[in-house]
Amino acid sequence: DRIFDVFCWDPIEIARQITLITQYLYRNIGCQELILGGWTKNDKMEKCPNVSRLIIRFNKISKWIMEEILSYDFSKDRAKVMEVFIAVAEELKNLNNLNDCFAVVTTFNHLCMKNLKKSWEQVSENAKNKQKDLSDICSILKNFEKIKNEFLEYKKNVKNINELQEGCIPYLAPYLKDLAFLEEGQKYFNQNKLINIHKIIIVGKIIKNIKESQMFVYSYKPVYSLSILSDPEPLDDEDLTSLSES
Repeated sequence: DRIFDVFCWDPIEIARQITLITQYLYRNIGCQELILGGWTKNDKMEKCPNVSRLIIRFNKISKWIMEEILSYDFSKDRAKVMEVFIAVAEELKNLNNLNDCFAVVTTFNHLCMKNLKKSWEQVSENAKNKQKDLSDICSILKNFEKIKNEFLEYKKNVKNINELQEGCIPYLAPYLKDLAFLEEGQKYFNQNKLINIHKIIIVGKIIKNIKESQMFVYSYKPVYSLSILSDPEPLDDEDLTSLSES
């Protein structure tokens, strides 16, 4: 069922269903997808299918939320939808789904959303404060330091990998950025064909962080009437911009 009414669903359930689908892609990422920067190449769908689909999903979720907000004609209705998705973003953070939390926050920081001044005036102060706090966590400053720290704090609180733990999906982009940067630097073998141990250790630590977080699973049941969240098909940038100006 592709019909979706944002006001018919609890933000917690929306966040859970978004998380279930993202988790499937995230947990299927293999070590081979995280080396040699394959997700930046022309054949990325063949070499890094899950990383590539996760990146595509991130952008689709962000644009789909934008479309949901802009599909309402009146500023007061748009404000209500914005409040729902701010609550969704907060719940995603509570679920340790930092990747999708960042996607939602990215929506609100888009120029199309910032231009909705009349709508923002009607958003509650409580919701505005939550959005401000989430934007602070999702800051790009110091190579995404704060959202990386959220993930590190999660790992710190996990005492035993064999104990049942709530799932975690870190925001993947900064780790991919770090891995791509390392690929552009020194090679794994130098001119004398000696192994670059330092590079291997750094790359290994990043991949280890990702692989460890894949061990913890969200156990929510899928809600099939929210199937639109599995693969939304949002409008393109040009149409979204036109809607925001109407």
